[in-house]
Amino acid sequence: MGFDKIAVFGISMGGKAAIIASTKTKEIDAVVADSSAVGFVESMNLRDRVSMGSSKVFSFFVSETLVAYFYELMTGISEDDNKAVNYIDRINTPILIIHGDKDKIVPLKDAHLLYEKAKEPKFIWIVKNTGHHKAHNTHRAEYEERLLNFFDENLKSGTSCDYIQKLFLSVCVDNELGGCLYR
Repeated sequence: MGFDKIAVFGISMGGKAAIIASTKTKEIDAVVADSSAVGFVESMNLRDRVSMGSSKVFSFFVSETLVAYFYELMTGISEDDNKAVNYIDRINTPILIIHGDKDKIVPLKDAHLLYEKAKEPKFIWIVKNTGHHKAHNTHRAEYEERLLNFFDENLKSGTSCDYIQKLFLSVCVDNELGGCLYR
């Protein structure tokens, strides 16, 4: 591909995908996971279950087991086979976990659990007064600086492409995309 180093960057479920993808190939050199869930089912709270089509009364009876059953039925993938927490300890590259302390979609405890299970080198940034994948809005300059510093410090690329890095990072963050490449 013409890149010396590759970093993956994912937001929300994209963070989970970045974690899992980094265990499938040796070509990924760094991982950033922003607002990532441990797994899909555990992160669903009552509001999520209601918003997925069940009534308020019925949602009381919707168990994690039932949600996991339908998840596997619809995706063809076992929820256990698709949990970031079951992969993160296999990552052999630096990882930065970012999470807002006011996230109402993915519990803050997920970030702490992912961090706890990850191998070194690992870094965590809990962003104050910030919701689900909103750190790039509430703390934009610090967000970009932390990501670029993480890439610079952990990828140790011999080529400097600051302008391209910042432009690409800005496009990824503004459009909530992942999969950033770093030269």
